[in-house]
Amino acid sequence: GFCNIGQYGGASMKNLVYCSVFHQESYLKLLKLLIKSIKLFGDLNDTMDILVITNKSFKNSVQKILDNNQINGSIFCLPLNTLFEAGYSRLYIFDYPEIKKYKKVLYIDTDILVTNKLELLFNIELDNKLYALKEGKTNNHKWGWDFFDDTGTQKNISAFTTGTLLFNNCEEIKMLFFKVFNHIKKHIKEEKPIPWCLEQPFVVFHAITENLYNSRELIGKVVSWPTEYNDEIIAHFPGFPGNYEFKIDGIENYFNYMLQLKSK
Repeated sequence: GFCNIGQYGGASMKNLVYCSVFHQESYLKLLKLLIKSIKLFGDLNDTMDILVITNKSFKNSVQKILDNNQINGSIFCLPLNTLFEAGYSRLYIFDYPEIKKYKKVLYIDTDILVTNKLELLFNIELDNKLYALKEGKTNNHKWGWDFFDDTGTQKNISAFTTGTLLFNNCEEIKMLFFKVFNHIKKHIKEEKPIPWCLEQPFVVFHAITENLYNSRELIGKVVSWPTEYNDEIIAHFPGFPGNYEFKIDGIENYFNYMLQLKSK
């Protein structure tokens, strides 16, 4: 499996930060703020690479954002267009041709600001599980309620958000993403309604069922809709997927607050 590090060149292996932007041009503005925050506050070094998954029509815009921030990032183009496809595009990471170079992988949504050194996340000793921030419960459609067995104990337990995902580049997570992906494909084929929370309920359901998640480790390191700063590494501004207007003011305000804070 991927976790046999020796196979891919030992301790010198890099870590990967990736995000994806599809479907809505307005989300390029969010990407701009995200990339800027990585540049200013993420303390990038040569052990980390940045990857943006997007489609051909956004490719030049994404490249420009990377160039403007002097970030030598990579772009992986996929022929995806719909909002739902945008949601589950994160699952394609194991199709990325360069994935073998990386030891740990961090996925972040575009409605995120990086507010501290990214290596603080990469320094965490990880099990071969999906690390995500605790959020909500499985008794809600947002967190997989529709998929859990009615008689099971998992129908009313703590869940997590898929806005930030940290994991080892390993066979376990690759298989987990594969299962989620197959479930989504089946769901689409059967013409079932698309959950408003897109891919999240599917990921939560499979990670919990397989016991392949840790929703505690990132508490205090990742925060949702912060109003102040307590050394967190990631600030997430979730809302209705695709609702750009709802998020942009909060993100811009917090970005400006961080600029002032860090310049003192």
